[in-house]
Amino acid sequence: LIMTLKKANSSEVHYACCAATAYLAVRQDVRSALVETPSGPLMESLDLFVRRLEATEHPGLRYAICAIATELCKCEAGLVRLRDINFAQALERLRHKKGLPKDAALEMIIDYLCFELRPRIS
Repeated sequence: LIMTLKKANSSEVHYACCAATAYLAVRQDVRSALVETPSGPLMESLDLFVRRLEATEHPGLRYAICAIATELCKCEAGLVRLRDINFAQALERLRHKKGLPKDAALEMIIDYLCFELRPRIS
């Protein structure tokens, strides 16, 4: 899925790959593979998701990428990795992107993710 996502130019293919990855990310072993692989396509996938999130006009793709991030937030390694790639800042840029229609459901998801990605003070 990740290799197809990297090579494809079609937003429909991006959506299909991200939706399938989001579906699979409910499994702990898939979440771990996405965030704990030291190198290779899985490690690069999160950076790719951020680029796709900011570049797409496809609402389903935005939802699929946010669904992946929501699943990754369920483990500490996922939170750390999403913070490392500045996912919350990408969400804020998306929120303020001109020309996007307001989407209350997406706004709620972005609020949740930004809250989860905020560093915790112990």
